Amino acid sequence: MKKIIILKEQIIILFAGVRRNVVPHAIEPFNAYIIAVYAYLQANQTRLLVSVANMKALGILINDPDTGWIQLHTLHSSTSTRTGDVNTDLANSESTITHLLESIYLDIPRSVMITADYSTLHIAKLSNSKSARAKIINIPFAKMYSTGGAIVRWITRPASSAGKAHIDPLADEL
Repeated sequence: MKKIIILKEQIIILFAGVRRNVVPHAIEPFNAYIIAVYAYLQANQTRLLVSVANMKALGILINDPDTGWIQLHTLHSSTSTRTGDVNTDLANSESTITHLLESIYLDIPRSVMITADYSTLHIAKLSNSKSARAKIINIPFAKMYSTGGAIVRWITRPASSAGKAHIDPLADEL
């Protein structure tokens, strides 16, 4: 699924894979996202079959008084306490939390999820409908020739094209 958003003359293209979530990476949206998601996962832990170990790990990553996201975000938010080390720790914490959330999301059975789960967790819904694959209508032309030694060259293009060699955009591989 591809979604294009235009904001103040900037084009942002978002890709959502079949089982991938969209976790924001800017600091403030990420902060709001993980606080909302952590509360939501706590409230729905049993229904979503989230393991106790994963919730405990997520809680530590977010709430630890020394190295947790909330503490690091607080230090980062104040210009007097923002240092290179705090920025590095914040980036590392964001990456670790994102990977843990992706792991948690992969473990949630889609059969137990409701619409609110998809929208709150930013997970793309799986599509049950499959479209027919487009047929390649160009007749391919391919020629292999040796330039000497073990070097082999390929020329491939549609028979109707006298242009540069290329692979049909509907082809999986050559």
